Amino acid sequence: MPPLTRSCQVAFLLLALALYPFVLWAQVDFKGELSMNLYHARQSGAFLRYLPQISYTETFMGTENRAQAVWAGYGALNATQEAQSSQTKPYRGYLRLYDNQWDLRAGLQQIRFGPAKMLRLLDWFDTWDYLDPTEFSSPLKALLLRYDSINNWGGWVWALPPGERLPAENALNPATHGQSGGRLQLMLGSTEVGFSRHEMKEQEEKQTLAAFDFHYSGMIGLWGEFLQSRLATRASKPQALLGMDYSLNLGERALYFLAEVQTPKNLNSGETSNIATQIRLPLSLLDHLNFYLWGSLREQQKVLDWIHTEDDWLFQFLVATGQQENQTELSYLANFVWYH
Repeated sequence: MPPLTRSCQVAFLLLALALYPFVLWAQVDFKGELSMNLYHARQSGAFLRYLPQISYTETFMGTENRAQAVWAGYGALNATQEAQSSQTKPYRGYLRLYDNQWDLRAGLQQIRFGPAKMLRLLDWFDTWDYLDPTEFSSPLKALLLRYDSINNWGGWVWALPPGERLPAENALNPATHGQSGGRLQLMLGSTEVGFSRHEMKEQEEKQTLAAFDFHYSGMIGLWGEFLQSRLATRASKPQALLGMDYSLNLGERALYFLAEVQTPKNLNSGETSNIATQIRLPLSLLDHLNFYLWGSLREQQKVLDWIHTEDDWLFQFLVATGQQENQTELSYLANFVWYH
């Protein structure tokens, strides 16, 4: 299929906006997210992204059983000092059958799990960025079945078609023989534990991702992720991550602190552990200020982030400093997001 012309891509965005008043009266749910930002890193630029989503839900065989069809599009325009680009593609598109305990999805969707927030070892299927308030994540073609028991346990089973690429580091891409896996979750008092496994195969080489994670919810939150990636012809590479957070009440507001540390991929390579910290200071009920620091023990990136949040829109201003080729670089981002 040939790529769409720029005029067709712009028409896609205008059509989605034009149809909005009409679908308000239809038996479907229509919503969207419009992001506009100005940024500067090595060069300055402007970025526009629109994510329209249409869903239809039908109840059958009682009030608890539902069938749902969801479609979401992706349209983006990016302009820098040197070039301009645009892109349209499907963002979500799946059929769903679910009730209070079972949830079956087939199609273009998101699969995300694990307690870690900044230095994640279980980001096998998603590209979620902790600093992004929209929680944008690239789509994944998959069949996913989830079950949540009333006895404090649950299970996930998934399958991916051949050729589907994973964002996980060091994963076989693309796996030519399909991929499959599952996850078991248990609630033990105030602690949730999880066991995850994923297998993929490319030609004669098989790779297995196996992980254990826990999350304790108390006065101080504690979590951990432990990952082992094994290739049939190579030694396994275990990794570990530990994290904690704490909220200090300040009347109607709370000062939030988070810290995570992750071991290097190869303990014998001379690499240092990665660290990440966050301090969130509430300025008002609608405004908060974040300070982030993450990276290795040798090189860190520092970010100062201010977010103002309303019911249907938010504004974010971010300033970051980091090391690039032995030089300190300053970058910024001004981001406006409108939800409808």
